[in-house]
Amino acid sequence: MKSMNPSLKASKPAKKVGIKHIASEAGCSASTVSRILNNYSEFKVSKDVRDKVMAVAQKYNYSPHPILRTIRAQKTWMVSLLDYGASSHEALSMMRKAIVPVLQKSGYQVGCNFMPDDSDQGREYFPDWNVDGVAFADAYDVNRLGRLDKSGIPYVSMNGVCGPNGAAVLPDEADGMRQAFQHLYDQGHREIAYLIHDRFASPPASTHISVDLRESAYVACMKDAGLSPLVAHGAQGTLARFLQEAVGQNKATAIICYNIYTGVAALHEAWRQGISVPKDLSVMCFDNVYPSEHTIPAMTCVSHHIREIGETAGEMLLKMMADSETMRGHTVRLKPHLTVRESTAPVA
Repeated sequence: MKSMNPSLKASKPAKKVGIKHIASEAGCSASTVSRILNNYSEFKVSKDVRDKVMAVAQKYNYSPHPILRTIRAQKTWMVSLLDYGASSHEALSMMRKAIVPVLQKSGYQVGCNFMPDDSDQGREYFPDWNVDGVAFADAYDVNRLGRLDKSGIPYVSMNGVCGPNGAAVLPDEADGMRQAFQHLYDQGHREIAYLIHDRFASPPASTHISVDLRESAYVACMKDAGLSPLVAHGAQGTLARFLQEAVGQNKATAIICYNIYTGVAALHEAWRQGISVPKDLSVMCFDNVYPSEHTIPAMTCVSHHIREIGETAGEMLLKMMADSETMRGHTVRLKPHLTVRESTAPVA
């Protein structure tokens, strides 16, 4: 009987590398390898040893078994990312993309857990599985955080509210409004209006922390400058009527809009009414996201550091998961900057 061609013989599967093999090659104990690869926060080891272990593990594409890892460490190594799954807002997407690698770099798996529709007002925000920490995106209602706040699970809120046991990372809305107002004031504008579109004048959007913060900061800026505030939102009627009254009757030369959606709607309505932007009316908004640079004219915006919000939230949550008392009740406010484009100009 002819023997099989050696090249056709089934090759034996490569032996799976374990912790002992990595320890031998790295020149340390198996327990040291285990603690390094499982990110034991209280384990102290030299950078040289840590780098050797990580290099050998990477060489063999080794990672601890997730179930065994959980049992040994009495941790889930899971973080739940809670947000409104239906939201397509670019800023929320950017925050999600920024926080995930920060957590993954420290060995955590991140799972998305979509929060309930706001029509379900009786249900509280809480993850559907056991986790070591929770990150929120755009949480509206602090009253629905009660269960999570009492649970002892570390959590951080990105661009939203938190309870006394959580932490939050927010844009500095008041500073953003001051920058917007000062930009228009320096251009000679004195009749400056503030606009919130109907869509953002009713729950749940109207309950977001940014709504009151931006409006109150606008009113304060106007009053401090000795000017009369002119605010309009859904309860006062349509966008068309607002522009007719603001520009036609009150002689407004500039409008600050709550966000990019309101800004785009204002540009469209100004075009429909034959109001030239920025010749007759300067228009600017909060949130430097799509399509702000593609509008005609391109929109001047208050730009929040969205990625930095996500990264900062991830770093805060890591500290809280290592020590539950760290960062509890702490709020970080990141100052925005102004992105000036063609939609604003000095008073003619």
